[in-house]
Amino acid sequence: MAGNNQTKVNVLHSKKEMRKAITDKLQIALPKMKVTLGDKKFSRRLKKAVKVLLQGIHSDAVLKRAKKKADAGKAASTKNLSAKKAKVTKR
Repeated sequence: MAGNNQTKVNVLHSKKEMRKAITDKLQIALPKMKVTLGDKKFSRRLKKAVKVLLQGIHSDAVLKRAKKKADAGKAASTKNLSAKKAKVTKR
């Protein structure tokens, strides 16, 4: 079945990936704070801040909304593709 080649789309990143990405971005954004506080205090505060920022991101309600949004986007893109194919065949 050549037309059935679908790849599974990952709706959300894993918690570890998101935590690492946000941590890296905050470290780059706040270099003066790291110098002022010191490495140990800065890393502890950064860890707490990331935890607060990501709180509730992977809850069931958020996952359901994200999946619903992804499905709606997929349906809209499929509809657009079929409309384009119809235009091409009319010409």
